[in-house]
Amino acid sequence: MGTVAFLSLAAALGAGSGAPFALVAQATPAGQVGAVTGVVGAAASCHRC
Repeated sequence: MGTVAFLSLAAALGAGSGAPFALVAQATPAGQVGAVTGVVGAAASCHRC
């Protein structure tokens, strides 16, 4: 039971951490996706500081 709960939690957190990057790809023009993804990644890194 504990293993199933742990794996479910890991899957949910993994899906949640990728969601902002998927939204960036949909919301920005194709030529700017790399720059915006870098800014989002830097903001996520600063959040952990």
